[in-house]
Amino acid sequence: MIRIVDLFRPSRRTLLAGGLAAIALPAVAQSSMIGNPEAYAGGRLRARIIPGFHPPEPERLTRPLGLEARDAFLFIPASLDLSQPVPLVLALHGAGQAAADLLGQIDREAARAGVVVLSVSSRGTTWDLEGGPLGADAAFIDEALQTVFDQVAIDPARIAVLGMSDGGSYALSTGMVNGDLFTDVIAFAPVRFVAPSSQGRPRFYISAGRRDMGSSYAHQRDMARQLDGFGYPVRFHAHPGGHIVDRDGLRESLTRFVAGGVAP
Repeated sequence: MIRIVDLFRPSRRTLLAGGLAAIALPAVAQSSMIGNPEAYAGGRLRARIIPGFHPPEPERLTRPLGLEARDAFLFIPASLDLSQPVPLVLALHGAGQAAADLLGQIDREAARAGVVVLSVSSRGTTWDLEGGPLGADAAFIDEALQTVFDQVAIDPARIAVLGMSDGGSYALSTGMVNGDLFTDVIAFAPVRFVAPSSQGRPRFYISAGRRDMGSSYAHQRDMARQLDGFGYPVRFHAHPGGHIVDRDGLRESLTRFVAGGVAP
């Protein structure tokens, strides 16, 4: 495991040459148009927790939300204490997968860490990130988040977005644009980030395999350095494997997330 401590502040030209988007400061104003793809030109999510909201205790099982045919799944660990607001992880799968695929890789560690997981499917075969975390994908994520906020008492100080590969890229980008909603961003084998704006200062955790053939280890390390240079708290986790959700990294990142970013 490597903690990024050196500051690497590339120029805008360097960022664009590397396939990454520079951060612009203005953010799109919020509105009530949750779920309308046209309302997400800047990637700003509108779903929010209602202060003091205490819904009836939900069923402790894995279930689809029933929003669309290509759906999102909600996982609530059987042993989780729901008498107080609980941590939530928004999970974003890799290319060619769907919500259930990533959920099956992380649900055991999520149960051990004591977090609720909302695993969301992209609208296409993978996440559309050409102009940032915008449009239909952002709209569906927002609708799924608000559905969970309306059903489960979520701790607003512990909301993470986690992704694998293309989902890791979308998680990085969504976390940068919505750092006032997400306290933590966890990315396994991310390929890039594209952020048309920035908001807040979430904690970042990037897990990279030294034998990754899908997104090179060196490229992922450089992304971590760039995020650190932008002023974000970043932990970079190196492992000997390939393009995977590394089990040790998953356990460490969830433990740190639940603890509020403090190393166990």
